[in-house]
Amino acid sequence: MSRFTQNIFDLGFLAGRHTHAAYHVVSGHVLSLSKSPLTTVSDLPKILLDLPPRYRAWWIELVSEDPVHVVVETILIAFVLYMFWLRRSVGSPGGQGQKLTEAEKEDLIREWVETERAALVPALESGGSRTSGPNFAHGSDRWIGAGVVVERVSGSHMTVRLPPSSSHKNGSNPRKVSGWERKTVLNFATHDFLGVASSDDGPEDAAVSAFGESPGASPRKRSIRWMRSVDTPNDAQTSLKPSAESVKGAARAALLRYGCGSCGPRGFYGTIDAHLDLEDAIADHMGTEGAIMYSDGASAATSTVAAFAKRGDLLVVDEGVYEALGTGVTLSRANVVYFRHNDVGDLKAVLEDIRETDWRLGRTSSDQRRFIVVEGLYKNRGTVAPLDEIAKLKAEFSYRLIVDESFSFGTMGRSGRGALDHYGLSPMVDAEIIIIGLENALGSIGGVCVGSEEVVDHQRLSGAGYCFSASAPPFLASAAISSLERIKRSPDMIERTKKNRGAIYRTLSGSRVRGIVPERMQVVSDELSSIVILELSGKEADASIEDQIGMLDRIAERCLSHGLAIVSTGGHVGEKLHDVPLPAIRLTVSAVHSYDDIVKAVKVLKESIINVLGE
Repeated sequence: MSRFTQNIFDLGFLAGRHTHAAYHVVSGHVLSLSKSPLTTVSDLPKILLDLPPRYRAWWIELVSEDPVHVVVETILIAFVLYMFWLRRSVGSPGGQGQKLTEAEKEDLIREWVETERAALVPALESGGSRTSGPNFAHGSDRWIGAGVVVERVSGSHMTVRLPPSSSHKNGSNPRKVSGWERKTVLNFATHDFLGVASSDDGPEDAAVSAFGESPGASPRKRSIRWMRSVDTPNDAQTSLKPSAESVKGAARAALLRYGCGSCGPRGFYGTIDAHLDLEDAIADHMGTEGAIMYSDGASAATSTVAAFAKRGDLLVVDEGVYEALGTGVTLSRANVVYFRHNDVGDLKAVLEDIRETDWRLGRTSSDQRRFIVVEGLYKNRGTVAPLDEIAKLKAEFSYRLIVDESFSFGTMGRSGRGALDHYGLSPMVDAEIIIIGLENALGSIGGVCVGSEEVVDHQRLSGAGYCFSASAPPFLASAAISSLERIKRSPDMIERTKKNRGAIYRTLSGSRVRGIVPERMQVVSDELSSIVILELSGKEADASIEDQIGMLDRIAERCLSHGLAIVSTGGHVGEKLHDVPLPAIRLTVSAVHSYDDIVKAVKVLKESIINVLGE
C-alpha cells in the first residue's frame, strides 16, 4: 500500500474515532442526567446549556491531538454554510436573484409580444386569413402548415380539405364540408415512391384472407374466429404472413393479432415476433448479417450515428445531410469536419489534412474511431452521392462509411436496394453502417440499420432510440414486411418508378414547357432522383430569401387550387442543418403515376409559375 493511500486511511480512521468520541461525550452526559432521580423536564434547559462547554472542551482536545483534521472539517463546515446561504439568497422565491430590473422586464415583454409566445392557437380574421400565432413567419406571408388536411391517399391522387379562406372555384369538382372545401388532387408531394402505402385493398378483405376467413363475414364473427384460431395447438407454429394483396390488409391483420401498441422499449417487453420478422426480412433482402428496427425513421438515423461516434471520435460529414443525420452528428459530441456537398475533391483534401495533422502530432488513425457520413440520395437536394469514389477514399484513408439510404432505397439499383446497389457496392464491405427509413418506399413508419452482427448488437445497448423509446406498433412492422414481399414479387414497380422519373425530367426540360426551364426555374436535382427539386433562376434568384419563399409558396398554393399537390421547401429547419439549401419547389415521382399524370402536373406547374412570376 502506498504512503498516500495509508494517509487517507489514517485520516478516515481519525475522523470516525473523533466523531464517535463526540457522540459518547454528549450522549453519556444526557444519559447520566436522565438516570438521575432528580432529572425532570425542568432540567432540560440545564442539559442544553451544559452541551456547549462540553463540546468546546472536546474540540480543544481534538485540536491539540489532530490539528489537520480540524482544519479540513472547518473548511467543509464553512463550505456547507456558504452553499446553504447562497441557495437561500439566490434560489428562494424572495431572494434577490429572482428580481429583474425594469429594463429586463421590458425586454422580456417585447420579446413575448414580437414572437407571439403566448398564442397557442393562431388568431383568424373574420375572412379566415391567418394573422398571428406561433407558426406565422413575420416579415413574410408564409404560414407554416397552411391548414390543408389530407383525408385519404389513393393511388396517384389524394383527397384534401382546405380551410374556407383557401376555397377555389377551379379544380376537380370540390364539395363543401362544414365551411371547408374537399377536393381530389394529383399527389406529387409524398415520399411513397413505390405507391405501396396508397394502394387500395382490392376485392378481398386482406385482413381476413390472411387467416383464411370468408370476406363476407361480419367483423364480430371474424374476430371470434381469429380468437379461436390462436387457441389451437398449431398457433405457436403459425407466424403472421402478410397479405399478398395489400399492405393495408397486412396492417389490419396485425392489429387483430397483436392489438395496437407494443407497450414498451425493445429491451424490456416491447419486442414482438413481428419486429424480429422484419429485421430478418430486411437483413435477408439487403444481404447483411443482421438488422435492428427503430420506431421512427428520424430516430434511426440520429441514434445510429450517436451510438458509434462518441466524444473524441472523428466524423467527416457532407454539409448537405438532412436534419436527422445532422442531429445525430450533434448528439455524438464527436469532432466534426464538414466537406462541400458531393465534392469528392474537397473530401480528399479534408482527409489529407487530417492525415498530415496525425503525422505532425504523432497520432495514428487507430487512436480514434473515424467515420464518413453521407446520404445515398439527399432529401433536401435531390442529388445522389458518388459512393463509388467515396468508398475508395474511405478504404484508402482507413475510415468507416455511414450511408443513409432512406430516400434511395426502393428507387435506385437493379433490385431497388439503394445507391450502393446502383454503384455495384456491397454492404458491410464498402459501407459498414447503412440506415434505411421505412417511411418512404416501404410505406410504413420506423427505420432500420443493417450491417454486421457487431454493428447491430452494439446498438441494442447503445442506440438511444432503441433503448429508451417505445417500440413501433407491430402492425407497422407487418406492413413493412408486406411491402418487402411485394417488391420481391413485383420488381416492375421499381422499373415503373425509374420510367416515370425519366419522363418527368424529359417533360420538364422539353420544348413544350421551355417557360419553366431555364428562364424562370431550373432543375437542380439529379436525374437518378425521384425527388425533383426546382429552384428559381434569372432575376428571381437575386431576390431575398423571404421574397423567394413567398413566390414559391404562391406557386404551390396555385398548383393545389388547380389539382396538383407539391411542396414549397422554404421552411427548412435551419438550426438543424449545417448548410441550408435555397428555397425550392419539390415534386416526388412514384410508380403509380401515369404519363398523363406527369404531363398534367408539369402543365399545371408551368401555368402557376407564369401566373405568379409573369411571362
